[in-house]
Amino acid sequence: QKNGFAQYSFFPELFRNIMINKLRSPTPVQKKAIPLVQEGKDVVVCYKTGSGKTLSYVLPIINKLQSHSQINGARALILIPTRDLADQITKVLKSFLHKIDLRYTLILGGHTYEGQFESLSINPDIIIATPGRLMQLLTETDLKLSRVQTIVFD
Repeated sequence: QKNGFAQYSFFPELFRNIMINKLRSPTPVQKKAIPLVQEGKDVVVCYKTGSGKTLSYVLPIINKLQSHSQINGARALILIPTRDLADQITKVLKSFLHKIDLRYTLILGGHTYEGQFESLSINPDIIIATPGRLMQLLTETDLKLSRVQTIVFD
């Protein structure tokens, strides 16, 4: 049986990671959201916990970015209200980046400011952040978000 994720034309490394993660077919929320996100439309998704909302945006973001950009500046920003949710989303993202050259950083309160400031030196393609710490970094550093193409409010 053909994998249901094949319909989204994800690039080969991402599709391989979908297989490695044993995803067989998209959930109902993914079936509705992924095509819209891929088309660059603004999407509001309200669905129950465990429905696959995170992959509804993580997979299209990875597919859009595909590889690390040498130009300075993140291209995707995922704003998360809590540290726990930020950690959870980071784990999901990481599990689909195997052998894909995309860089990400986690910016959130409760962790050392210096370490997070340093994490920006890798020129992340994706920033996962809580709003308070992101605002602090924007105010106190030269962090710019002018290259961001995709913003997610989770």
